[in-house]
Amino acid sequence: YQRRVRGGIEGAPGEDGKVINPPVSPQDPAFDIWTEIISDIVTVNNWGEKGEKGEMGLDGLPGEKGEPGADGAPGADGADGEPGNDGLPGNDGLPGIDGAKGEMGPKGEMGAPGVDGADGAKGEKGAPGQRGLAGIKGQKGDKGLSGEKGDRGNDGECNIDDFYPCNCDTHVLTRHSQSQDLPDCPAEFTSLWTGYSLVFFEGNGYGLSQDLGDAGSCIEEFQLLPFMQCSASDVCRHGVRTDKSFWLGTNIDASFATKPMNNIDEILPHISRCRVCMGT
Repeated sequence: YQRRVRGGIEGAPGEDGKVINPPVSPQDPAFDIWTEIISDIVTVNNWGEKGEKGEMGLDGLPGEKGEPGADGAPGADGADGEPGNDGLPGNDGLPGIDGAKGEMGPKGEMGAPGVDGADGAKGEKGAPGQRGLAGIKGQKGDKGLSGEKGDRGNDGECNIDDFYPCNCDTHVLTRHSQSQDLPDCPAEFTSLWTGYSLVFFEGNGYGLSQDLGDAGSCIEEFQLLPFMQCSASDVCRHGVRTDKSFWLGTNIDASFATKPMNNIDEILPHISRCRVCMGT
């Protein structure tokens, strides 16, 4: 191999230098030890210094096709495309899940009256109602027709005492049992009527007490307001709600703490019974 150069002919290439490759990598701690050993060998053998870098050689033949490279980084988003044509209608979807119950709406307006329904079956007979209040005393009726003449009486006996008025004393008294039982009259006395023991009442702003020995303290019918108020125009009314009446009680305990008594049938067992008697 010769090549003409300026000043003479270039000599042939020298022999390849001896290269000692260490058996360890530069990262291995033993690499430094190998470097010192090689340096000592070079010094002892008096090898020449490293030659200069040669010129670039001719291009080699094309190499074999390499393996596919790694995927590159994602590219930037492209510009938006034109809207596509409308697709065909899709199939109906499945029914959705029932929604939550909504809130109550406002009250609607009153509807038109409905058609009358058919008559219902006859109901059962109701329980007896409470005893009503005593009615107002009626007006005096017209005079009745004259009755027929009666039969002749028996002949009487003529006594001298018949010419003198009767000298007798009649007594009326009232007895109270303070129980639900009616009291009896004294001996030789006749019962006039029975009733309930009235003690005191207050009406129209006035109060009036009853002597328990007089007939006025025994009322035949029990009334919460046992009196009437009559005006000058002959109009009579029962007492109003603000009026009060007080009655003689029985020995039955009344549990007023449980509930108030607002039924006459519940009150009657707590009112004393009485009897008006007459005798001589």
